[in-house]
Amino acid sequence: TISAGLRGEHTNTTGRQLTINQTNRQNYFSFFPSAGIAFNPNDNHSLSFMYSRRINRPDYDELNPFIYMLDNYSSYQGNPMLLPQFSQNFEINYTLFEVFTLNATYTMINNNITDVYRFDSLNSQRLIYSNVNIGLTHTFTAGGTFMMPVGKWLYMMINGNAIYNNVQDVALNIDRAGWYGMFSGYFEFTLPKKFSI
Repeated sequence: TISAGLRGEHTNTTGRQLTINQTNRQNYFSFFPSAGIAFNPNDNHSLSFMYSRRINRPDYDELNPFIYMLDNYSSYQGNPMLLPQFSQNFEINYTLFEVFTLNATYTMINNNITDVYRFDSLNSQRLIYSNVNIGLTHTFTAGGTFMMPVGKWLYMMINGNAIYNNVQDVALNIDRAGWYGMFSGYFEFTLPKKFSI
């Protein structure tokens, strides 16, 4: 099975901050292609590959420059200069017997929207957090999922992933990389009289 698509989007935004007479404009056009190939030689094996380019635009509160007091020690301030983030995503999946799935993904994000924290210049006991764009982020994930019923009384799904992140920004002098992992399990027990745990 082969699938492909192409979407084009034009964005034209204007934000006006009346109190300081500041206007922020963004005007851009972008293409967002996607493609996928799936191969199923028989019921026991399946292999798929997918590619997509995506956009994540800032929310209104991320752009609004007003300060929101969260508590006595922290507040949030939007960033009107925040740009959208664009990502290129590659994913490959292999499934065996419809029970065990191996997957690997690679994502490259430009202008990654992330939280930053700074001390309030008027009160060193208070933190202000905001959003900024970080130049380039590379993420590689590899993992597997095992799911199957055990008799008529148990259904289980076990999932584990290893994730590598690399964040780079020349202007902010950032070049960090590291590994982390995630593991989860789901178990459903079927009881008499249609009860389950």
